[in-house]
Amino acid sequence: MAEKTTQPTIPIEIVSELNRRVRFLETRIENILSKISIVEIELEKIKEDQKVYNNFQSNNYKDVLSKLESLGKKITTLEASLESYVKKTDLEKIKTVVEIFNPLKSSFITREELELELDKIRKEFKNQK
Repeated sequence: MAEKTTQPTIPIEIVSELNRRVRFLETRIENILSKISIVEIELEKIKEDQKVYNNFQSNNYKDVLSKLESLGKKITTLEASLESYVKKTDLEKIKTVVEIFNPLKSSFITREELELELDKIRKEFKNQK
């Protein structure tokens, strides 16, 4: 006949304590899994924000680069147009020439005044002879 094997009996208090600990561990595991899920969601948000920031930086860099190129073109255009203007030294030379021949500042005489003065000199010369 088959022998009956007796299993050792575990006191109910120990089984209850073990069940309580298992439930506590299950609750903690659920909390940890929930927190991991929240962290993963936040990590995805951060990755998306990083993509937006990188796109902004890239567009901003391209915008600055295009503005610099535009400024370079404008500077080249200004340099070309400045070459057609008179230089300061040339302007000073023109000013000097104008000052020399300026009738308002120079002491010119008219033809009539010259003839009168010549007549006076002739008369004086004739009188001296």
